[in-house]
Amino acid sequence: MLSGLFFMLKMIAFTVVVVLILQFKVGEQTLEFRAHQWIQDSVFVDYVQTSIDGGVKATKAGYQKVHKSVNTVFNRMSRKNRGKDERSLAIELKRSKQSGYGEKENGEDSYLPHSRNKNLNP
Repeated sequence: MLSGLFFMLKMIAFTVVVVLILQFKVGEQTLEFRAHQWIQDSVFVDYVQTSIDGGVKATKAGYQKVHKSVNTVFNRMSRKNRGKDERSLAIELKRSKQSGYGEKENGEDSYLPHSRNKNLNP
């Protein structure tokens, strides 16, 4: 346990030293800025970015395939467990056919304040 603590303290000290060294100015620019520019201008960055883009696409395609197959298996299992007369849990969001507040029997809503007919008298 103490060896882990000493390792952490050594790494903190090492990080502080590296950060301080990178703040030294050589000419008009710091070493940190020069290292940053060198990394951005490197050809290696393009190769890494291309690999990362490919990995993201592969991960997305894999996720979609797994998601689709899991849904298929789940749907098959739920159909097997249901009886012939049982219905599935399907949610439909439709408006009721009944006339609501302020509507006439033919579906007009002339009694509502936002209607086309501006006659607001009850």
